[in-house]
Amino acid sequence: MTAKKKPPATTNRQVETQVSLLIHWIEATFKKGIPVHYDERLKTTKTECKPYDVYNVGVRYPDGRVELSHSTRKEMGVHVVTSGAVLDMFPIPPEEYLKSLILHHAVITRLDLAIDARNCNLRPAKATERIKANACRTRSRKFPCTYDANGAGYTQYIGKKSSQCCVRIYDKAAESNVDGDYVRVEVVFKSRRAHSAAQAVTRGEDYRSLVRGFVDFDDWKEWDEVFNIAAVRIHSEPKDTNTQKWLLQVAAASLAREIHLAGDDDFYFRFQDAVKAKLEELRERYDGETEQAG
Repeated sequence: MTAKKKPPATTNRQVETQVSLLIHWIEATFKKGIPVHYDERLKTTKTECKPYDVYNVGVRYPDGRVELSHSTRKEMGVHVVTSGAVLDMFPIPPEEYLKSLILHHAVITRLDLAIDARNCNLRPAKATERIKANACRTRSRKFPCTYDANGAGYTQYIGKKSSQCCVRIYDKAAESNVDGDYVRVEVVFKSRRAHSAAQAVTRGEDYRSLVRGFVDFDDWKEWDEVFNIAAVRIHSEPKDTNTQKWLLQVAAASLAREIHLAGDDDFYFRFQDAVKAKLEELRERYDGETEQAG
């Protein structure tokens, strides 16, 4: 996917600038009870491979997908990892693969999106400079950076690598051992934020907007030129509390059984009225306590 919002500008050296967008990593889990199903264009043959993480069964598909599971802990479901190197050579567009996973009820647990800026003078060290000047707008409070003492490689992180979301800005040319102005800005979504980000991608959101929804910089002209799009913030999907789980799974089942045995829905409506009345009591009490405190 290549961003072409306007004709490419040129630098003073008359070198064409280029901004490219790509999906660089996808992990998804088919939870217990959900059939494992992929896009029909992908091959179904697979061979055994070495498992990793907490899984003890691993298989690999011809296109490079690795499928992980556990022989006894079925509640772990089936986890599929599609790395950046695999996606670079994937037989179908990564966006279509991602959409297919969601359509087949897989939960996306990691999603990496990359923005490649060539000849844009988007220097990673400039990000460090803006962070030190308090000109970085983000909710993150950790900004680790790494560099190669024997080379030109340099990476500035916004957020911890273990967080549900982090951004890294690094010299891709140095990493690839090539000459030129080539910088990558990569956003990594994990856990509950990953699925929300994947849904945004399938809706057609520009990857740069998801980066800008997590981090933005003041007074950085080159950043504004590359990320010339409105921000879209990705929130974690809500997680039910233990009480909410009990109400939905246990209390709701007991209520449904009582209504069924009664033979009509009268008790259901009485129950609704009772909940509404208790809710009003709580709100009136809370409002009264707030007024007294003020």
